[in-house]
Amino acid sequence: MKKIQNHILAKEGCNDYRTEHLEIELWSNFPIEKQAYKTYTRDLYHKFREEFELIGRYNAFQVGADIFELRPNKEFVAKYGSRNYLVQARVEEGSYLCECCKMDKDGILCCHILKVFTHIGVDVIPERYLLRRWTPTAVPSAPGTGYEQPDEMPPQSKKQIRERNMIYDFRKLAKFASGSDPAQAIVYKHMHTARTEIGHLNKSKKKKKTNCCHGAIR
Repeated sequence: MKKIQNHILAKEGCNDYRTEHLEIELWSNFPIEKQAYKTYTRDLYHKFREEFELIGRYNAFQVGADIFELRPNKEFVAKYGSRNYLVQARVEEGSYLCECCKMDKDGILCCHILKVFTHIGVDVIPERYLLRRWTPTAVPSAPGTGYEQPDEMPPQSKKQIRERNMIYDFRKLAKFASGSDPAQAIVYKHMHTARTEIGHLNKSKKKKKTNCCHGAIR
């Protein structure tokens, strides 16, 4: 009878039924998966696990003081394609940001941040990333989610991410345009135009900043 009841509960997807009541074999021995198993509802643990299983599809490389680049070790990763992703990891602050923005969109951490956790030895998911609405004790009408938007990424980190993204895109463009001289000429023409426009943009910003400083002095 108990087995039948458990089967019905599983089939109906009762999100408020604690995961430990229906034994599930963990995918790994990582402490963060055990934490997710104990914290999330059963359905959310399964979503977490699907994401966590993708960590093996990436290699993590530190490319800045607190920036990691996640590169697929195979040509294609389900849901994420073949591109690289950058993660900012402020370990001391417990703040982690990925440019895929899965946490903001879906309310659970992405495989890129989870890969960084396993890469640098983070064994506990910060509470700010465990939304209350995904836990068995959640009250649907309760205000708030328990998640606070991390501080804005510093300018230098943003610059690094933009640079890495452009390098990635330029590499693909170069491969695409290297097939003929006319194609290469098109790329160089637009690069020259881009340099000119960016030069004008930077001069305009510099002039505006100078005017603001003079205004403040007066």
